[in-house]
Amino acid sequence: MDNYPVMFDEKGWVNMWGRSGLYRNEVTSAFTGNYFLKNHRANPGLARRISSGALLQFLGRDDILWERVPVLGFYRPFLPMIQSYSCAESPLWMGKAFLCLLLPEEHPFWRAKEENGLWTAMKPGETKETVLAGPGLHFSNHKDNGTTELRTGKVVRAVSDEGGMCCYGKLAYSSKYPWEAFTGAGCESQMYLIAEKGGEILCRPNALLWSAEKDGALYRRCLFDYECGKELHWMHAIDLADLSVPEGIVRADRIRLKPCRGGVRITLGSYGFPDMGNVQIRELARGNARAVVLKGKDSQGREKQMAMTAYGMWEKLCLTYSRETNADAERSMIISASCSRKKLYGYEPFVLVSQVITRESFEDFTEEELFPVEAIKYTDPQNCGGYGPVRLELRDGRKVTIDYGKTEGNLQI
Repeated sequence: MDNYPVMFDEKGWVNMWGRSGLYRNEVTSAFTGNYFLKNHRANPGLARRISSGALLQFLGRDDILWERVPVLGFYRPFLPMIQSYSCAESPLWMGKAFLCLLLPEEHPFWRAKEENGLWTAMKPGETKETVLAGPGLHFSNHKDNGTTELRTGKVVRAVSDEGGMCCYGKLAYSSKYPWEAFTGAGCESQMYLIAEKGGEILCRPNALLWSAEKDGALYRRCLFDYECGKELHWMHAIDLADLSVPEGIVRADRIRLKPCRGGVRITLGSYGFPDMGNVQIRELARGNARAVVLKGKDSQGREKQMAMTAYGMWEKLCLTYSRETNADAERSMIISASCSRKKLYGYEPFVLVSQVITRESFEDFTEEELFPVEAIKYTDPQNCGGYGPVRLELRDGRKVTIDYGKTEGNLQI
């Protein structure tokens, strides 16, 4: 139970991740279950704080109930997260959150002073990171926006399993931005896509391999159209390396494309952003970097802001509008970066550098927050990053060396 609280954000909100989203805040029942053990370790004041926050996350909304019964969804009814074994009674698993009522009145769960754990101790600009290498989970608790982001690995799904890829295989999950279902528009939220032959063939990332966190960067590998009987040479792959910044994640990923005549188009999407009809869109540039900022409100009227920045190899940023693919709102938007590769064996830039940050207010992002990377330095003579380490120099003074070779011999599934 020492690390269990880091799964929740500052308000105690649950992250929409995994196959059991319909059960919502029942995950807080683990605290009560721990108290039935002889040697329990859950912090009672923190356990009650998280349990209360998760309860309000859902029961504080009107759209979660239909005729006083929880709907099949995370918030409102949401078809993409319903699975073959789901039924009308599935949301009743939320009742497990009330197991705490079995605890006697004098129990510390009820009597201890409520507290908020690490969130109280953190300083402005700080991000607390927790790595659980066994299950392949990496949690980032961001003080500035109160959000918890999850990066996961050790994921393999069938190429046709869109729900499984959304539940487990996205590059990151945010407690404030529930995952976006497949839009079918050629770019997807928190996911790379590789299109061949002008879009006739679309390769999906159905395997996410875990390596380790080293020197501030989390290393993973993404495989496209993966099959256990297929050699790596015959599938696209991307070496993933990402690091936390105060309100999000910076990515420096290296492409490993299979031989493909006709070239490819690569896309990467941000989180899905609720579109309530009044989203403000702002575009900015600094040197060879571009950024798009979205500012609007979610379905409950809460202020939200998201920005995506693309560097170097990325050619452009654009917006994708979608309907019924977002758990919070009927309409949503995705910022996506894209680039193309037309040469079959050409040695062109290999490293994709980007950032997605979020904020729960309308306070504008500063230029330094939008463009955190001051310089990208390569060690190969061609300055393409196809081999050798890559050095990121950030405007906050950090210098991070990304060495993709560290993943070799240590990839887990």
